[in-house]
Amino acid sequence: MIFANTNTVIFSCILCIVFICFQYCSCKDNITIGESIDGTKYLESAGKKFQMGFFTRPKGSERRYIGIWYAMDPQTVVWVANRNQPLLDSSVVLIREGGEVKLRDKDNKIYFNFNTGGGRQTVLKLLDSGNAVLQDTSSEYILWQSFSYPTDTFLPGMKMDSGLNLTSWKSVNDPSPGSYVFQKWENVDQYVILYTENLTPRWKSGFGSMKIFEPNQVYIDVYNLLTNSTQTKYKNNCTVKTRTANNSFSFQCKDALNTTNYVAFNNHSRLIIDYAGSVKYFSWVQSQYPDWEEPENECSVYGVCGKFALCYVNNQITCNCLDRFQRVDPGDASSGCKLTSDIGRHDDVFINVSMIKVENPSIFFELENRTDCETKCLQNPQCKAYSYSPANKELAKSGRPEGKNRCWMWDTELMNLQTNGAHNICVRVSAAKGDLNATKESSPENSSSILRQTHVLILTMTILVILLLSSLGYIYYKRLVTREQGNYQQPLVTY
Repeated sequence: MIFANTNTVIFSCILCIVFICFQYCSCKDNITIGESIDGTKYLESAGKKFQMGFFTRPKGSERRYIGIWYAMDPQTVVWVANRNQPLLDSSVVLIREGGEVKLRDKDNKIYFNFNTGGGRQTVLKLLDSGNAVLQDTSSEYILWQSFSYPTDTFLPGMKMDSGLNLTSWKSVNDPSPGSYVFQKWENVDQYVILYTENLTPRWKSGFGSMKIFEPNQVYIDVYNLLTNSTQTKYKNNCTVKTRTANNSFSFQCKDALNTTNYVAFNNHSRLIIDYAGSVKYFSWVQSQYPDWEEPENECSVYGVCGKFALCYVNNQITCNCLDRFQRVDPGDASSGCKLTSDIGRHDDVFINVSMIKVENPSIFFELENRTDCETKCLQNPQCKAYSYSPANKELAKSGRPEGKNRCWMWDTELMNLQTNGAHNICVRVSAAKGDLNATKESSPENSSSILRQTHVLILTMTILVILLLSSLGYIYYKRLVTREQGNYQQPLVTY
């Protein structure tokens, strides 16, 4: 009898454990009309990659948000529904007839809602991509999706176009809109970080147009992520070649010229704009360090030294005017520089500035030689500088742009000049009398880099000091030897 009762107790305990596990451990990937998510439940995508529910920031606070996060790392939130209105009570997400979704508290106060005018049978579903979709179950038509309304994070499957942007959090513990926006710039393959206060640039990428003047400063994996290139650029001409344990894919694709290209794609990758104004790319969920980040240093901040000023990165920012330019405001390093004499004449000359980074040009020509490029610039009163690149014979065989002679020009003030680059540009200056530094063909050795001149001066002074110390040491040594020899040759005195 006791044995039977014991079995009954054990069986009852097992049933309770199974029931509790079913209640709290099993998660659905969707809710339908009349169902809800409260503070103790969450949705989980079918492949258990993402979860959707309530979270708090900072942890343990009363401010509650509904969002989406990685299942393997709940602290990494990728989307927030009510970032402007944190909840202070236990709340639910409810789908009603007509496809209207509401986020409300116990007093029926609405914090977040959208009405798609959807069908009769509507479901809110969390996908393995991290996308939450409101779907008409009868037609499978997507009425609304979170991918169209991102917060600070860009995930694989999204596409950055002119209608999409990322807005930073206000702080590490405050998801409300912050001070920075990341978006595509003016319908070209160029990306910018803007200040939300006045929409001026904090950082600009290069872009791959203008017959490839500047290799896109956006990390190649980031560019593929933002353009969703495996789905748009190559359309159906891609096949998966490799698949690894961390969901990395390698696609072999063929473009319009039937050229084989390889595109990397990582399902765990993400791009964020953080509260401090940096755009960061992570290839793995739990990595603490980004694979790529911009601005990479203070010189990468747009316009930090102003126009016609070269920025150097050491322990601190150094802004120096180009040769033949002077600072607009001597007391403000960010004010930029201006020419000492006006330009716009056909007898203007050029100074060469070597091995720098520079903003993309505004004009492009295919010309036979450097002289033609310079002449073309002189003929345009608005031309401020030019750069010429001769054809690469090896690349000419493949039909690539680098296989042709290329001439680039700038008709606006030069901004974001930085050291440690790869370009040589010729900046237009006046040939007025007394301007002895200007030459038609300035060599790289005559670059206006004041930092380089400073290094030479320091090296010269160091050598002179060493020579002086060596000479003084030699003189002292000779005197010491002479004195010792005199003492040795002194005659002995006898008594």
